Amino acid sequence: MLSPLIQSTLLMTLGFGTLVTFSSTSWILAWIGLEINTIAIIPLMAKTHHPRSIEATTKYFIAQSAGSATLLITACLTAWYSGNWAISPSNDPIILNIMILTLMLKLGMAPMHFWLPEVMVGLDLTTNMILATWQKLAPITLLIQITQDQNNTLILIPALLSVFIGGWGGLNQTQTRKIMAYSSIAHMGWIASMTPFNPTIAWLTTLIYCLITSATFINLNILKANKITTLTMNKHNQISQMLLLLLLLSLGGLPPLTGFINKFLMSIELASQNLIIYLFMMTMGSLLSLFFYTRMCYLSIILSPPCPTTNLTLWRKAPNKSITLITMLSTNLFILTPQLLAMFTMH
Repeated sequence: MLSPLIQSTLLMTLGFGTLVTFSSTSWILAWIGLEINTIAIIPLMAKTHHPRSIEATTKYFIAQSAGSATLLITACLTAWYSGNWAISPSNDPIILNIMILTLMLKLGMAPMHFWLPEVMVGLDLTTNMILATWQKLAPITLLIQITQDQNNTLILIPALLSVFIGGWGGLNQTQTRKIMAYSSIAHMGWIASMTPFNPTIAWLTTLIYCLITSATFINLNILKANKITTLTMNKHNQISQMLLLLLLLSLGGLPPLTGFINKFLMSIELASQNLIIYLFMMTMGSLLSLFFYTRMCYLSIILSPPCPTTNLTLWRKAPNKSITLITMLSTNLFILTPQLLAMFTMH
């Protein structure tokens, strides 16, 4: 295990790498930020010294290294043709398409998604939370910047494929980490579909997804639920089970929970772009994800055994206030949708 000092240093470095990518205007600085991100999370992934975590770390390192090398090559070619390192879409469609596919690989989107479930299943829930939320921010930033006013086909087709694969892949899973991995794939598909049309909605849905997913991983960690069968055997954390129920329904996008903001805003935007058939297919794919969310809810609540214990200490224990706050934000922000949109559109 890592010492607290080393762990805090790695987390600060992780944040620094993402901020470097956020604030960079050149491909070189953006690439350096991505590399700092990768180097910082590798020790966090391998901290348990378990063979499965080492295997997951190796797979993650290979996938990210391949993506970073390809991104650097395409950035060099873009600078060669344009004469500068500014982050902008390449005039060569082949280079631009390779660059977009490389960022999709880093995001774990289909059809380059194979590494994500295998990596997440070998890590603990805390590291998975970082991998499914914070590690997505930097690639999404670059994807938004290079897909503006570009050909939408290369974005929309993998986005639709990600929604369906994320739904189908999670149907027969029994491990919560793999379920959350396929959930991430499906959500990245929805977010990527917004990048060519409305960056504001793309960023808002990304942050809401990160908020809900973080709260879900925190409650899964409290319940020690590495498998969905564990949800039926927990007798003393009824509060966390109820919070997890709301979070899973929010991830599914059911109204009036916070997750419905994502589906609501993106559906309006796709409809305004005259992509009605595409929106219908995306919605049908989301029903697959909703199925395994409701299955986890069923196992968590309906099949939970009664707790006829005389020991009331666990019931009198006050819940963690920060966890409760994150959960409430993850389930009750829908009424503030106009205010959130106004905040994100302010210049």
